[in-house]
Amino acid sequence: MNFFQKQIKIIGLLSVLILLFFNLNFWSYSWLGWILFASYLLLVGEYWQMVYRKVLWLSRRLWMTRIFSYLSVFLLLSFISSVFIVFDRLSLSLVWFTYAVTTVLSLVIFYFVQNSKRKKPVLLDVRDENLVIFKKTFVLPITYFILWVIGFYFLYISKSSEILRSPWQAISEYYLLIFFVLTLFSGIFLFSKYKTKTILFIFLFQSILLHLYIPMSHQMPWGGDVWRHLANEKILMQEEQILPVLVGEDAQWVEVAGVDIPEVLTKPHKYTYGQLWGGSVLLSQTLQVDLLVVNRWLVPILWSMCMPFILFRLGWILFGSVRRGLWLPWFMFLAFPFQAWGGLTLPVSLGFITFLFALMLWLQYLRDGNKTQRNLTLFFAVLMLFGYSLYFILIWLAILFSIIIKYFPKASIPKNISKYSLLFLSIFIFPIIEIVSKISFIPDSIEWWFGLKQIIGRFTGFFYAQMIRPHDILGGNVLFNHTPDYAFVSNIFNTWRWWLIPFMIIMVGLSKFGVFKILKKKNKIHLLILFLTSTVVGGYVIGWFILAGDKLFTRRLELMFSFLWIVLIVYVLQRSLVRWRARDLFVRIGTVVCLIIFSWFGTFVYASGLDDRVISVNEYEVAQKVWVEKPGCVLGDTWFLLALEGVSSGEIVGGGFPIDYQFGQTERVDMFNKFAKYPAVEDLHRMKGLTGGGKCVVVYEDYLDIEIVSRINEIMDSEVQKVDGLLVWEEGLKNLEK
Repeated sequence: MNFFQKQIKIIGLLSVLILLFFNLNFWSYSWLGWILFASYLLLVGEYWQMVYRKVLWLSRRLWMTRIFSYLSVFLLLSFISSVFIVFDRLSLSLVWFTYAVTTVLSLVIFYFVQNSKRKKPVLLDVRDENLVIFKKTFVLPITYFILWVIGFYFLYISKSSEILRSPWQAISEYYLLIFFVLTLFSGIFLFSKYKTKTILFIFLFQSILLHLYIPMSHQMPWGGDVWRHLANEKILMQEEQILPVLVGEDAQWVEVAGVDIPEVLTKPHKYTYGQLWGGSVLLSQTLQVDLLVVNRWLVPILWSMCMPFILFRLGWILFGSVRRGLWLPWFMFLAFPFQAWGGLTLPVSLGFITFLFALMLWLQYLRDGNKTQRNLTLFFAVLMLFGYSLYFILIWLAILFSIIIKYFPKASIPKNISKYSLLFLSIFIFPIIEIVSKISFIPDSIEWWFGLKQIIGRFTGFFYAQMIRPHDILGGNVLFNHTPDYAFVSNIFNTWRWWLIPFMIIMVGLSKFGVFKILKKKNKIHLLILFLTSTVVGGYVIGWFILAGDKLFTRRLELMFSFLWIVLIVYVLQRSLVRWRARDLFVRIGTVVCLIIFSWFGTFVYASGLDDRVISVNEYEVAQKVWVEKPGCVLGDTWFLLALEGVSSGEIVGGGFPIDYQFGQTERVDMFNKFAKYPAVEDLHRMKGLTGGGKCVVVYEDYLDIEIVSRINEIMDSEVQKVDGLLVWEEGLKNLEK
């Protein structure tokens, strides 16, 4: 970049920042917001492309370089906005200031990287001819894209507005057949003579189908947590604070170990959620897009576009070649958490993208030893304090372990003893964190035999193969999902499931063999993977099957568990395949058979989830109408109340009824069930007592008997309103006088 080009870019960037300021604060044009945001990404992304040209040894012309650059810009925007949210608020002025700070930080990083010594990677790529089995043909890509368009069309027409328990209640079964063929074709691309960038392009399209099936299946965002996040984001949109804060009249101090510190430093939930809240609000304000749209599409689009490239780069580093690197995204597509969580806009999903990106940078440093790579990783690792807490802990555990291992040879302790000791101790890291934080606890009696049966039954797939359970199985959904009866949709891939048991036993065996092989190696990168494996798997097993309590961290470890499991499996499969001659007919037939099996498994997993609930359009619209009356008491179903919480910007949570720290509402649930069978005037008075008074509203789905409806009419002194499939009562004046 010459001097004239630099000046043009700086002038262009300043112009965009000035226009952003006026559009945010005065004009509020949506079309201009889109143009300015795209321009900002392109201009700031240019500097990051030059950063990664040096840090990752990537050409600026590569799509991977551009994706990493744009992702870095967005991550910075989300982290800086999170800082403002944690300590104060996110006003329109601070949204613009977030852009300004991100710009300055990007330019500073660019300056230091440009002036650093460029060090060529010490590990050169190998060709791996044995991994190329199939010839190049123009028929394969044409067929793939024709089928992809048909599959995308099936998703496009599947959009529902009703209450669903699974996306597959709305998506055609024929789509699964198309997806299976596409998965198989993408696997054939993996072993073909096509260029790496062509295969990555195919994986990108595969990733789009893999993750967008969730938001495309319904007009509303899936899940319950999204409505609580939406409520907080609306508060921030109103330029209000979310307590606790560091500044202002509402700032509070607490005593910890005899020392007064700001309360905000002791409440991690804002740090955990701040990145998602900040990124969502910033996009909504900039683009003038409704928060519902942002919460429906943000993570699915990010995950679809970024994950294939991040996984490819990780595979390149872990397995030592470009060709082997392509294996990781394809096999990772088969794991349930990567399919489902990548389709939901949740803090844990955004945090995982951030973590994998930071881990990629750190592994690159361990491979090349470039200090610039190290410093850039540490920069993102520090900022991750204002992202999802679990991944902040994991990235720093990875960094600290690498530092310890580096200096162990200089210690008096034998290296092998120290290595095995660290791996053993790492098993207890997350259980200790949960116990010390009082999230979980050791029960008085541990049912060892029951726990062992649960581990075997869940991880071998025996429970799922045996029968579809009426209840949800929360633990063990690492490679596949134990779909409960209320969300199960039968198809050719999941009707007969006994094949799952031998398949999962093989997958467990392959991962164990991978652990054994890595233990014999001295590679510090692979040793770090083994450390993360023992930390995550040990914490997950102990947390789920031994400890009792909320299991806050344990419940969020499935993404990491599946990632590490697939890494070990790919490592073993690659080492086995490279020993065979690719031209052997036996190898070709065996590869095709394996691809069919894995593609079948991936489609089976795809069809097993997501099992969740989505609020209908009618429920959302009724929630909007109910909130117009500003009631102080709303008796309704949990999901309707979640929609009401989002609509009201969190002004009414759980209908106003008492709620515990885990959002449990025993009184409200009991009353809701009783009122539908034996309604009484005393119940209305009790509602008022529990909620603090004010007008009461009662909402049920349209399933009540006529006699019950008439009785509720008398109690509420109002005629029932049938609104979009729901029964709504607004308390009348006469009962208010009683």
